[in-house]
Amino acid sequence: MMSKNNPILGLLFLVFAFTPALAQQSDVKILVMDLVGEITYNGPGVKSGAPETAKLLSSEGSLKLEEGARITLLANGMPYELNTKGKFKLNEVVDMNLKTPGGFSFDGVFFRRALSAFGIEENEDLAATAGTRGTAFSPPAGSRVASSLIDFSWQSTEANTTFDFFLFDQSTDSLIYETPVSATVLTLDFVERGLEEDKGYCYTVVPSGEGADTAEKVCFTYAGDNGRNGLIRLLERSSKAYPASGEFLQTLMRAVAFERGGFYYDAGKLYAGLLETHPDNRAVQLLQASAMAK
Repeated sequence: MMSKNNPILGLLFLVFAFTPALAQQSDVKILVMDLVGEITYNGPGVKSGAPETAKLLSSEGSLKLEEGARITLLANGMPYELNTKGKFKLNEVVDMNLKTPGGFSFDGVFFRRALSAFGIEENEDLAATAGTRGTAFSPPAGSRVASSLIDFSWQSTEANTTFDFFLFDQSTDSLIYETPVSATVLTLDFVERGLEEDKGYCYTVVPSGEGADTAEKVCFTYAGDNGRNGLIRLLERSSKAYPASGEFLQTLMRAVAFERGGFYYDAGKLYAGLLETHPDNRAVQLLQASAMAK
């Protein structure tokens, strides 16, 4: 039994009683994913200034937002958005009891993917999931495609070359469509052409007049709306962060989910679209770069 007259024992009791809570707080990682307007960050050992995307904030820090400013945070995988004028202590805004999602939950995958892409934590398995390193063709071989409007693209080292594009049914190796092309990209609408979902297709591109007989075919699976809708339903059911997020974070989560599901073309399209609307967002830039690194 602790003596009431022993102040040292009492102090030790308080220290050990609160140590787990303090350790738990220090485990909360707060990432800046997006920001708009005039924002000032103050944190331990940090010179007061504007926060940066793809960087960590200390839970002991604070943010000051001016009129019209907005910041999107990801704390141990869960989203937080501040969009009103005022000063906010992060340990009061963010749930300090949050644990990092473990296992193979999507929230854990997405958060670790961001930490790895931003250079905060190393994780080779999650740093680049696309498996398309160095590919000369899009969609890449072995991938799945959800988009019905597909931009087929390829590389060419010759200037002013015209090409012949060929599309085949993978199961029968029969020619479905062919056309001459004067650029290194061709857009086809699979719905308009009545092409089946959940089916394999192959394509090849050769300089005009050479024929497709000996050319190597690039094969992929067209999943269509079935693939896209199934993936989004899975996100809505299995992720706590996805339904709680705004459009920006949801789009980033879909991009990573597409990567994990082998939909590399669709992930690339999502990243490209985000960079059109958020051209200076470092978080998007780094996630896109790590996705295309393979």
